[in-house]
Amino acid sequence: MISLFREATKSSPEIDFNADTGLLKLSGQSYPENAFKFYEEVFEWLNDYFEFVDGNTVMDINLVYINTSSTKCIMDIMYKVEEVVKSGKIVAINWYYNNRNRNIYECGEELKEDMDINFNLIKVE
Repeated sequence: MISLFREATKSSPEIDFNADTGLLKLSGQSYPENAFKFYEEVFEWLNDYFEFVDGNTVMDINLVYINTSSTKCIMDIMYKVEEVVKSGKIVAINWYYNNRNRNIYECGEELKEDMDINFNLIKVE
């Protein structure tokens, strides 16, 4: 399976999904003009990946800004992760936040409460 990498832009996050290591990173800002179109490729890749993967997966999410439509897309990704965890796959989510960024922390906290998965809130300086 081919890994997925997209460089960050001013309004979209870096996507570094390594199919070989099982480390999936999403970092930066997320407010693309059309979040659903932007994340469509991510959803498709994740569907293929979770069919392919045998080992553990770690998803590192380190966003410094996320708009409402991107939040919906991230929630959909989390629901996909929850679905594959229920089917027996091992996935951990690491949600990074800066103490000065209350919105990102609260978004992660709400996702953690809503999901039945290994979801870690990790403070960074």
